Amino acid sequence: MTMRASDIARYRPLCLELPGGEILDRYTDEQAAAICNGVGAAWTDRVLPRASSILNRALPWAVAPSIVHDLAYHEGKGGDAGRAMADAQFLAGCQLCIEWCSDYPWTRWWRGRKARALYVIVRKFGDSAWEGK
Repeated sequence: MTMRASDIARYRPLCLELPGGEILDRYTDEQAAAICNGVGAAWTDRVLPRASSILNRALPWAVAPSIVHDLAYHEGKGGDAGRAMADAQFLAGCQLCIEWCSDYPWTRWWRGRKARALYVIVRKFGDSAWEGK
């Protein structure tokens, strides 16, 4: 995993403002860091070293939603409906962060396209990571 406890502590206030962010209240920074990898799949770093770190830097608006998403996937509650909710909250969280950090309409548009692509990826390939199957 590529997240450190200091990363979780830095993103915690933002995570708590996102849909589903209250899940972070159940974890210490150390516990969350042991679960979360940030942007990208848990196996990404095994295939391409430091890939998650690169993705976290390239898509900073997706890091906090990814923390919430990783914790929701770890808990895996609610079956398929729970997974769909976690993925929808991830997309909504990305859209909020994009709105908060984008100064220009074209950056909102471009980042929004990337967020929707990430959403499609987690919907299509996230089933193997869902703990509540």
